[in-house]
Amino acid sequence: MSEIKNSNGAWKIAGFLICTLITIITTLSLFITTGLRGDIKKIDNKIFIHLTNHEIHIPRAQVVSKAIFDMHCYVSDNKIEKLIEEINK
Repeated sequence: MSEIKNSNGAWKIAGFLICTLITIITTLSLFITTGLRGDIKKIDNKIFIHLTNHEIHIPRAQVVSKAIFDMHCYVSDNKIEKLIEEINK
């Protein structure tokens, strides 16, 4: 009878340790994921600045906002459509 009580206690301790370990791992993974998101946003901003400067042909020191770049793309797309219409005539 005492062996059954001892094994139940061991299972309770093992269960508690597993639950604690899962909680710690989950918390650490959330912190790591948050850090990665910040790094990805920084990289995304750097790539956006590089690509917009290359697309619009402006110096590297100048930074273009997303709204200005979207407007540039819209205008250039319209110019291309008009050119294609003129070529097809």
